Formats: sequence, C-alpha cells, structure tokens
Amino acid sequence: GEDRLVLSNSRYRELLYAGLEAELTPGTSFEEIIRRSAERGYIRDAEGRVDQWVAERLWRHSNPGEPWSQRRGDGRWIMISERRISAGGTVAVYSDITELKRREENLAEKS
Repeated sequence: GEDRLVLSNSRYRELLYAGLEAELTPGTSFEEIIRRSAERGYIRDAEGRVDQWVAERLWRHSNPGEPWSQRRGDGRWIMISERRISAGGTVAVYSDITELKRREENLAEKS
C-alpha cells in the first residue's frame, strides 16, 4: 500500500528516531521506518522478534483504535494515537509519557 510519510516535525524525528533523521524523508514507507527503528533497537518490545513486531505494528497502524503505549529502547514510554482521516491517510500523534509512567511506578511501589 501507499502508506508513506508525508509530513513530520523535528520533535517527532528527535523523540522517536534520533539517528535516523536523514532517512525520514517524505515518501519513506511506514513499514521501512518502523522496521529500521526495530532493527536498531529503538523499540523494547521488538528486541529478538523484529519481523513479528513489524507485522503486529502494521496491523495496529491499519486498524487504529484506542491510544496505546510503547516502551522505547532507551527506557522512555511513548503514547501513540492514530486515526484515519477522510482523505485516506493516517494522522498519528506521539507523546512522551515517561514521567507519567515513572510516577505510576513509584506509586505502585509505595502501595
């Protein structure tokens, strides 16, 4: 399918793909972006199972639902919210929720 990057801001590139910025050009396929990030260890859940993780992520991207969180290779947590738009594309919002997760973990340890 024609699922290619159209637009991204510098925060997206820094937050999710530091070191891949030069490869995140308009026209790059979504699968290529996520596969590269998984292969380079950016996704904790993809470690040791890149192909399976890519398949799961592509499915989730094609069937957007509730926002969900992803653990990054550097220990950060990202909230991912994707939705289809009438023009046929997908708008994705990525938020760094690391501090929120840390507070939750601290509260869980205290209770």
